[in-house]
Amino acid sequence: MAQSLLEQLAQDPHILKIIPSTYTSFPQIDYTLFKQGEEEITNNSIVTIETYLKKTIIIDNFVTHEQRRAWRETISPQMRLLYEQNKLRHNVINNVGYITILTDICIQQVTAEMRILAFDIKENVQRAAQEYPLSQIFEKVNQINLLDKKIYHFLELLSTNPLSNIVENDSWPI
Repeated sequence: MAQSLLEQLAQDPHILKIIPSTYTSFPQIDYTLFKQGEEEITNNSIVTIETYLKKTIIIDNFVTHEQRRAWRETISPQMRLLYEQNKLRHNVINNVGYITILTDICIQQVTAEMRILAFDIKENVQRAAQEYPLSQIFEKVNQINLLDKKIYHFLELLSTNPLSNIVENDSWPI
């Protein structure tokens, strides 16, 4: 039986751990919340967010980015593509920083909770850009998990299921 690319990558001596995403399904989005005429940017934003949440965390043993970059040149193009989707890469995380596009442009009536959460997510992404290179790996993984929970909760706020939109202060997924 042929191994998947992820299984092959996991066997590389530089890969310490692969953590698959726990997000495999998403809330049904209520598209009536969005302005008419903004369908393309709305759909692209939702797809970007869901695609990000599905990505895998790949932990390697490189000390410097230069070592990692040199190693990436030695692996197959398919494995390189897979590795470049690693949630620990800042370029991957940066995409979700644009979540405020939904609150600023697309949503008809933005609730205070939506605006606060979107701003918080954007701030987390910006802070990660500054702190990320200095963070230890376990801190990075914790930052990613926290960010993922906030992003998923944001999708729940856009859900067609009103029960999933009710969140008590002490039960925030933060």
